Formats: sequence, C-alpha cells, structure tokens
Amino acid sequence: MGNVSTSFEITSVQQNDNKLLAMVSLNEKNELFEGHFPNNPIMPGVLNIEILEKILDEKLKKQIKQINQIKFLKPVVPNQNEPLEYKLEVSIKPENRTIVSVIGTIKDDVFVKIQLEIEPKV
Repeated sequence: MGNVSTSFEITSVQQNDNKLLAMVSLNEKNELFEGHFPNNPIMPGVLNIEILEKILDEKLKKQIKQINQIKFLKPVVPNQNEPLEYKLEVSIKPENRTIVSVIGTIKDDVFVKIQLEIEPKV
C-alpha cells in the first residue's frame, strides 16, 4: 500500500476571512492508486479527509472533531492532470461549534461535498 502523505501535494492555499481555497495535485504514481482499483485507479474517498486534515492543521491549527456529512458525487481519476480545488467555508454555530462546509471540484465539476466539525489542535 502506498504512503498517503506522498499521494498528494497541496500546491496553494488562499485565505479570505472565513473562506479558504486550496489547490491539490495527486501523485498518480503512488502505489495507493494501484490498489484502488487495479487497472482502473480512482482516488479513495478517505483521501479527501486526509487532505482536509492537512489544510486545517497548517492554515487554521485545527483538527477534525467529526464528519457530519459526506457526499461523493463523481470518482476522481488520479491521472487526469487537473488540480483538485477545495473550497472551505468556516462558520460558528450555536454552542460554539465550528463547522466547515467543503466543496471539492475539478474544473468547476463538483466531485465531493463535506461538512465537518472542527476543534483546536491538541
């Protein structure tokens, strides 16, 4: 199984108030994609969470407390040579809960929608 940390690279993150825009490239040569699935590689859904964990840690010093909702809309093929774009919007809800709504796109085509609750990194 390939190393998750070398399966992607966050190439840029822009922050504007409560919004983040992250560009991510996949390393199509990583063994992770060979096993998911042989001769027909697609990005494992959990890799979205790994990517978001890294963005939240590096930019906000936060970690994922729970995943409230995740909806996979289209498979991501790692060799399509297009960057993944993650749009994150952070909001404070009742009881001081911090919620992050995420939309993942490739060339404006939505492949995933996620809602997370985050907390300070411990």
